[in-house]
Amino acid sequence: MTFENSRMNNIVVLGTLAAIFILGLFLRFGVLAGTVVDTPVRADARKYVTYAYNLSHFDVYSGQRLGTSSLDYYTWVPGLFKFVF
Repeated sequence: MTFENSRMNNIVVLGTLAAIFILGLFLRFGVLAGTVVDTPVRADARKYVTYAYNLSHFDVYSGQRLGTSSLDYYTWVPGLFKFVF
């Protein structure tokens, strides 16, 4: 294989990779532009947002929302009564 042929192969390969990359960007941005989210937090994401909010603001990993009672002492923990009583 001569130098010109290997150089031409490299250009073709790089051009193909660039075309695939540009097509991928175009598809991703097209999907991103067309995606509509009805509400900021929906379904079970509220639980994870609450965990993250409490962890970042209060340094506590808890799923309890603001405005509810203080702590949930009555949460069932397996083996709790064996330990306490």
